[in-house]
Amino acid sequence: MGTVAIDGDALERWALKMLVGFATSGNLRRVDGRQDAKTTPPEAYLQVIFCEAPFAEGCGFYFSEQPIQDVDHGFAVNFLTASKPAADTQTGVKVQLFGLTFIVNMRKPTDTRGLSYRPLGFRLSDNGERKGEIILSWKDTSSSSITIPLKL
Repeated sequence: MGTVAIDGDALERWALKMLVGFATSGNLRRVDGRQDAKTTPPEAYLQVIFCEAPFAEGCGFYFSEQPIQDVDHGFAVNFLTASKPAADTQTGVKVQLFGLTFIVNMRKPTDTRGLSYRPLGFRLSDNGERKGEIILSWKDTSSSSITIPLKL
């Protein structure tokens, strides 16, 4: 498998851009199937996407130990909605890829149990044998200093 290097900052912005794209095009669907109306993204979201501002402290990329749901095709996307002050404000996105869950949120989570903020990467192994590594690079030095071991 080898080693793959990914720009973590670009990955964060890509996920936020995906959220903004779905919201502004009116293509967000609620769990009950209703489609949301087109919305204008907050200025702060656009500033982050276009590198005019960083994510606020504690906001951005998290790795979650818990999958969103069981999916047959290995991929799922869920959008996070604020409960207060505006219940319809989209604040982030969860992406599940082959059982791994990544969260990019514009609000700092109140409960970070089971979450790793901006990990340095993932070490992949199968029955104790190293198979590869995904390295995430971050411009901000406040990222986590951990590399997460994952079993294939």
